[in-house]
Amino acid sequence: MSADRIKIEFEPIGKRIETEAGVTILEAAHSAGIDLVAVCGGAGSCGQCQVQIIHDQLPTPSSIEKDVITSEMLSKGWRLACQSIIHGPMKIYVPAEALSTPQRLQLEGVDDENRLISSFDVFDIDLADNNTLKNNVENSFSNILSELPCKLAKDQSFLKQSILEALINNNGKLRLVSKEKKLVHFLKFEQPPLGVAIDLGTTKIAAYLVDLISNRVVSKSSSPNPQIQYGEDVMSRIHFCMEHEDGTLTMQKLVVKSLNSLIQQMCEEVQANCDQIIEAVVVGNTAMHHFFVGLPVGQLGLAPYTPAVTHSLTLKPEQIGLMISSNASIYLPENIAGYVGGDHVAMMVATKSVETQDIVLALDIGTNTEISLVKNGSIYTCSCASGPAFEGAHIQDGMRAADGAIERVDIEGDHLFLSTIGGKKPIGICGSGILDLIAEMRKNAIINEKGNFDRDHQRVRGNGRNTEFVLVPGNESGSSRDIVLTRKDVNEILLAKAAIQSGIEILLKTAGITSNQIDRFIVAGAFGTYLDIHSAKKISMFPPIPTERFIQVGNAAGSGARLMLLSDEMKQKGTDFSKRTQYVDLTLFPDFQKIYIDSLRLPE
Repeated sequence: MSADRIKIEFEPIGKRIETEAGVTILEAAHSAGIDLVAVCGGAGSCGQCQVQIIHDQLPTPSSIEKDVITSEMLSKGWRLACQSIIHGPMKIYVPAEALSTPQRLQLEGVDDENRLISSFDVFDIDLADNNTLKNNVENSFSNILSELPCKLAKDQSFLKQSILEALINNNGKLRLVSKEKKLVHFLKFEQPPLGVAIDLGTTKIAAYLVDLISNRVVSKSSSPNPQIQYGEDVMSRIHFCMEHEDGTLTMQKLVVKSLNSLIQQMCEEVQANCDQIIEAVVVGNTAMHHFFVGLPVGQLGLAPYTPAVTHSLTLKPEQIGLMISSNASIYLPENIAGYVGGDHVAMMVATKSVETQDIVLALDIGTNTEISLVKNGSIYTCSCASGPAFEGAHIQDGMRAADGAIERVDIEGDHLFLSTIGGKKPIGICGSGILDLIAEMRKNAIINEKGNFDRDHQRVRGNGRNTEFVLVPGNESGSSRDIVLTRKDVNEILLAKAAIQSGIEILLKTAGITSNQIDRFIVAGAFGTYLDIHSAKKISMFPPIPTERFIQVGNAAGSGARLMLLSDEMKQKGTDFSKRTQYVDLTLFPDFQKIYIDSLRLPE
């Protein structure tokens, strides 16, 4: 970076740029192809370009900003992008509502809810014709209850009293909800009971509103995880919590606020009330699980990375602050280890990997990649620190999957072909594009097995650490800047691919089999949805087995959460998986160092 250029980092977009001092954040964002909303043209009157500056030394707010933003928000670093002048390096958090083109977030997965018989049932009561309702409601309800296939438990006298009061207040009309033949809830007459399934990811949050009787997803929504302002990876957030007494509470409040916003948005979409939500299932990695529940996380940042809790949890909304029915329950499946959490359990349930007789390898690629190998009833699981490189982080022109991100690359001789998300002019490159680019550069001998560049190639320039490959010249990019892949970028990708490749190889060795014996290779997660299997095999991140054995399943963790929401049998399958799995600590494997170092090389 030249002395007169300032480094700016936009999150959760994952875009890093260099700009001149004296320009506004809005100008810098627009010059980089980041479409911040500015309806008023930068005058500051619309207030729609609010961003949060993550820095110890905050710029003094202008009078315009003081009129638009509350003093509390100003103290936390919120500013108007059109009013804040850049004088030095900074990290900027951009909320989804400030973007005109939000990043692509993975919501689809394994849609298998229709194979389930829901654990829930409903019974409508109508005593409106009873002229002496107040006097006879208790007897009438007792008579009706005796005829229903569901019963009140002995410890549910409080629920019976609440139902009686609700019958009187609602003119004798009410809907009872049962689960596994036990009366658990009541709603307004003919009102559908709803549940919410949540995949609480490190980078993004996916939420699904489900009709608990029809099993149908009636609404779904997603958002970036706002915790990203405190670090792209969980370790950065854990360190924040270790250094700040209220750090865990801060993390919890951030994510609960985001979840409540998603829940309210989905309910409004289907004209439902939040108190119709009588059950929730939340899955996430161990750190996200602990942040959500408010458990201590310091021990997750230190070896041997022990979870505070490994068993499943059932909580009440008031314990978390989730805006659903006060009588609802919130279920979180088991954690396997410090870096294998309930989201992996949910993925294994959704893909039926728990009950298979085949040899199955299933992995969910993310900042941390979880891998499980199922063989003859035995399950071996590991986690590997693949890092955020495949999400565009730590890559000079990397970004997450938003409009203008290069997602496909093909090199044929002297010709380079690429495609971008949304068909927009390229402004950076996301994970699937990075993977393609490395594979194509190796295929065309533009880089060697160690990742060094062929300096004679027409697109390669610079020397030593400053060597880079020009992917898109500035006159063809959406930011008017060259989009490049640097030698340092290649190192980041090699580290990420080596982590995944090593994890797979060590699980195979632990199980005593070779990759050729794998019947199904399941790839889950947002990045896993869009990556090219051929590119992953070309760089040896995945083993060289026939392509037809690979299955890309999208957000299977979210699918597993929905299955657990609808059925206690699915919850039990998750519990069975957690009890049967053998966690493999990769660093303790005898040949780990050799396997990892060998994996850093690119194949011929």
